[in-house]
Amino acid sequence: MLEVCIAIVVIAVMTILYLPCTEVRDFQIYLFGDAYLEQQSAAICQRKSISWDSGNIIIGFNEKGNIHQAMTYNIDDHEIVLELGGGRLVYK
Repeated sequence: MLEVCIAIVVIAVMTILYLPCTEVRDFQIYLFGDAYLEQQSAAICQRKSISWDSGNIIIGFNEKGNIHQAMTYNIDDHEIVLELGGGRLVYK
């Protein structure tokens, strides 16, 4: 039991020391994804069509959360593909 407690403490200390060293890169991609999912969820919950202006493009969601037009969106040299059907968001 004591050995398990010591192992947990060692893992916790290593995690605490490691976390400040990590850097979140390309956070703009994740901000776009979060906002996209929030708007998609709002369209589904409210059961109505929603139009969302993401800055460069306007994305329309129907009451089922599907988008009106498939497109590829570029952020910081990364592609985000918005697919028809389920309104799926794919990072490439």
